[in-house]
Amino acid sequence: MKKLVLGSLALAAVTLAGPAMAADMPVKAPPPAPIWSWAGFYFGGEVGGAWGRGSDWSSDFNCAIGTLCDTVSPRPSGWVAGGQLGYRWQWGPWVLGLEGTLAATQLISNDPSTCTPGVNTCIGIPGGFDVHYDTRLTSLYSATAQAGYAWGQTLWYVKGGWAGGELRRNAHDFLGPALAATFDAGVTHRAMGYTVGTGLEWLVMKNLSIGIEYDYFHLHAGSFANFANTGTFAPAFLTNWSDVTMNVHQVVVRANVLVDWAVFR
Repeated sequence: MKKLVLGSLALAAVTLAGPAMAADMPVKAPPPAPIWSWAGFYFGGEVGGAWGRGSDWSSDFNCAIGTLCDTVSPRPSGWVAGGQLGYRWQWGPWVLGLEGTLAATQLISNDPSTCTPGVNTCIGIPGGFDVHYDTRLTSLYSATAQAGYAWGQTLWYVKGGWAGGELRRNAHDFLGPALAATFDAGVTHRAMGYTVGTGLEWLVMKNLSIGIEYDYFHLHAGSFANFANTGTFAPAFLTNWSDVTMNVHQVVVRANVLVDWAVFR
């Protein structure tokens, strides 16, 4: 009987001590949640499309000399491909940054002659001329400031600043095989202005992001005129455009690499 009582007391002591012993055992902590940061230096590339509206320009081809009777309204469109380089600072969800971009573009508008025979001294022969006015934007570049809001792996931002590009206008026609019947006038000017835009970006990895961005560019290239020459370099006609402007809308997809300076230490 004594042995039975002692055995029962020992079993009860072990049973009561079990939870206390388990409580004293170390518990493995769950892995920490990933910390997403947009701060630091980054670089990457972008590709997309763009479209725009340029200021009208005119010519006195097939008109009385000095009378600009042939006017076109260019609406160029095409592709954009380039790169970006920048730096961001982050305070909680708020992100500020600076960025520079440089892109090659082929925004082209090829407009036929609008000259109507008998109107405003126009003496064109219908169907007898292949006159075209070519407007091209061959590059876009910018230096902007950014302000954004981040939550987790997502960043929304707005941007704005200085912008520039190379704008070319060319008037040409081919009346026949003779060089004297071929006319050409072209000039390239640097245009400058401003840009504003907005974008969404996602961190797919700690150091890699993808995104989409919309930008508006307003560019101004001043006022200028030039004379066309024939294939034999004889003066032919005048092309003129005043206060040359170009308004461009672009949508690009982007990928950025965020530099982790720790790997260089």
